[in-house]
Amino acid sequence: MQSKEIDFVAMKNGRKTYIQVSDNITNQETFNREVAPLLSINDAYPKILIARTKNNITDFNGVEIIDIARWLLDE
Repeated sequence: MQSKEIDFVAMKNGRKTYIQVSDNITNQETFNREVAPLLSINDAYPKILIARTKNNITDFNGVEIIDIARWLLDE
């Protein structure tokens, strides 16, 4: 049985942000593995999956999926 873990939990001004990071989520199994821990959290704090997608920001069941290059260059 695989345990689910979140890569990072960031805190700013008392607000959490959950962050999962993956190199490539084009494989469905990899995508499912990376998004599952975020989907298992039952609070209203932001949940982000950062990966090499080359797409605009998308949403999957409340998880924001952001391309790594876009995230790194965001001010």
